[in-house]
Amino acid sequence: MFNYKSLYPEDHFKGGFSNFEFVIENGLLVLRKSLKMGSGNEMDHFEKEVKSLEKLADVPYTPNLVRYDLDCDIPYIDYEPFLGINFLNFISAVKNPLEHIGLVKKTVSVVGYLHSYGFVHRDLNPRNIFLGLTFSEYNPIITDFGLALHSDIVDGHEKPAGTPCCASPEQIRTISLGPRSDIYSLGVLMYKLFTKRFPFQGKKQDVLVAHLCRVPRLPWDIDTNIPWGLSQIVMKCLEKRPKDRYQTCSELHDALDAYEKSL
Repeated sequence: MFNYKSLYPEDHFKGGFSNFEFVIENGLLVLRKSLKMGSGNEMDHFEKEVKSLEKLADVPYTPNLVRYDLDCDIPYIDYEPFLGINFLNFISAVKNPLEHIGLVKKTVSVVGYLHSYGFVHRDLNPRNIFLGLTFSEYNPIITDFGLALHSDIVDGHEKPAGTPCCASPEQIRTISLGPRSDIYSLGVLMYKLFTKRFPFQGKKQDVLVAHLCRVPRLPWDIDTNIPWGLSQIVMKCLEKRPKDRYQTCSELHDALDAYEKSL
């Protein structure tokens, strides 16, 4: 057994209640996600992730489940390993984010695949979107389905779920969620990519209130190199009311595609 830090920067794999390491068992290398000691109340996240990944076995750009054991002393889930970086590290490293509209479109398409299978991810954030490197090309891999919603998977959460910096207003209010909640989170992802900052920053409670009540600065207002048209696409994703956003990932993809073709 060896630690992932020998292969990846320390913050490539991080989980609030999980540990990650690469493990070799019976000659097979896997990426193991194990429950941290003292996180027993988060066991439902592990159970939900397994159920989600079993349903997503044929969906591209999601982790491939190898094995799991939720009844042992330290519950774990094993995935096929993948090479690349998480989106947060990619954002930090990239010099000209405007060159990566194509990668954003790919990410939107992958989230659209999830929606077509009846899933709402509910925790899309730069750490949960991994950019797998294949044939010198980055392809997004959506990870961490511990909070995902599906009609066949019972949800036991009564408190706001998700990462505060990326949570939609309806997530914070704990009202009915649909695909448009993920579209809001994709807007946060684009905002972070293009401006190098989240729409709202600060203490957790302040960020949550801001998602409900404040309008973020236009990306163009932060950096005039960000085109006005692209800023408008991002801001439409970040509308407070779901009905005012793009209604599907296909609509968002088409808007990005039209913008890219207009250049």
